Amino acid sequence: MYVTLMTSLRGIYRGLCINCGGSITDERLLWLGLCHRCLSGELKVRNWFVAEKILKRDNKLKNAERIYGFFKETRDFALLFRRAVGSRMWALQENWARRALLKRSFSIVAPTGVGKTVFGIVMALYYSSRRGKSFIVVPTSILVNQVYERINMFIKRAGLDVKVSHYHGSLSNKARKEELERIRKGDFDVLIATDRFIINHFDLLVNIKFDFVFVDDIDSFLKSPKNIDRVLVILGFSNEVIQAAMNILVLRREERRLAKIGGDTASIHQQIEKNRNMIWEFKSQNEIGILIVSGATLKSKRTRKIKLFEELLDFQIGYQPEMLRNIKDFFLKEDKAVEETVASIIKRFGGGCLIFVPMPKGREYAEKINSFLLKRGIRSRVFWKEKEEAVNEFLERKCDALIGVASYRSPLARGIDLPERIRYVIFAGVPRMELPLSWKENNPVKILTLIRNIRDFLDEKQKLQTDRIISSLKKITPLPRDVREKITKAIEEGTRLAGFEEYVRNVIVDAREFLKKSITEEVIDKIRRSETASVKEVEGEFVLTVADPIAYIQ
Repeated sequence: MYVTLMTSLRGIYRGLCINCGGSITDERLLWLGLCHRCLSGELKVRNWFVAEKILKRDNKLKNAERIYGFFKETRDFALLFRRAVGSRMWALQENWARRALLKRSFSIVAPTGVGKTVFGIVMALYYSSRRGKSFIVVPTSILVNQVYERINMFIKRAGLDVKVSHYHGSLSNKARKEELERIRKGDFDVLIATDRFIINHFDLLVNIKFDFVFVDDIDSFLKSPKNIDRVLVILGFSNEVIQAAMNILVLRREERRLAKIGGDTASIHQQIEKNRNMIWEFKSQNEIGILIVSGATLKSKRTRKIKLFEELLDFQIGYQPEMLRNIKDFFLKEDKAVEETVASIIKRFGGGCLIFVPMPKGREYAEKINSFLLKRGIRSRVFWKEKEEAVNEFLERKCDALIGVASYRSPLARGIDLPERIRYVIFAGVPRMELPLSWKENNPVKILTLIRNIRDFLDEKQKLQTDRIISSLKKITPLPRDVREKITKAIEEGTRLAGFEEYVRNVIVDAREFLKKSITEEVIDKIRRSETASVKEVEGEFVLTVADPIAYIQ
């Protein structure tokens, strides 16, 4: 008779004990990450809190103190979140929290309603409750008020002693003066304002160090590229360090150019390293705040300024969404007037509805739908500008539906944050853009949009030209109104300008000439036969109609 004894094989991993960095068995690694030298005996200790106490008692606490400290912070933030919000974090919010508590700056790309703003508010409270200062930046005055009301509710629920200041243009003159004085004195823990506040009142912020800055809607924030420099200053960077980062970006571009032609890049590489060492030394000697930026669709151009985030805060503006939501999309074939279909849907599903009309139909059609709904007993309002009264009525269920224009710039799409009230969205017509097939436009944004949308209908040679022109147009957009008007006048009068304005004039003139040659009968015929675009004649001019997916997603 033979007896076979089977024993399990165990692994030993070198350098993976989280406390002393020594060797550890696989069993202990799966347990608490502590080797037998740090914590002897059987594996009876079941949580890191007790393990830390034993390590302290035995004078063996080393690297584990930092790791367990992070666990404590994570636990404390989770408890604060639960007290403030009334529910535990979602998995996505837990992931964001861990990154923020590790003091890492990052970007969040996720749809509206998944908890970005709530996370930002609670994280601001967490930092401010530990004697730091936080700044929440939102795109509209209405959102300032909504965030202000929500943060005060969270403070009350959590029993925190946190001072909150908020500022926007809709405050009374007296309230504005009082808030500005508070901000000037630094008499606040959390500041809530729009991105315009940073532009108009940066002199009040320049000497205040913020430990946490949360930018809600980065696209709106980056409309003024100078906001990047400003936010870096209030996070603790000096102007000299920001300039060193800009130098690196310029030098890297020159290094790539020389590498392509086989030139010597050694001296440039040395300059890059010199600037990087300066930045590293500054960061090691100064406490830098963290920056979290968020958006539903990050459409911002990858300009040189945006790359400052990568050089100084070690993150890039993300462009891929972090998740998808469980949303049902339905398309209804038109068997009656659009207004009647909209009314019947609202009658069936009730309040909590946003209605978007196609941008070409504009406010006039929004007013028409509003009148139609009101006559049928549906409490609706047109939301054209930032009207806090309309939002409050909608939130208090005195209004069933808000009506706006389907555009990613629409205040109805970007300007409110009410996931607890918004239940569904109706598009009263396919979100679309209508672009005159003309070469006479002077606005570079409109020219760029038109060229992008006709590119697929051009021949290969023209496509190459298109790519070059698109690249040039992207460099000059968006253009301030006063500069645009000056260039339009110069083009109409046939005069020349100087410096950057002359460069812009040349780009626009080249693009117009390209369109003049490219918009032919053959191209128009291709568009007519296309399944993705259409063309119609309005008052003797051809108009291109294309879908606007960004407006739909936003």
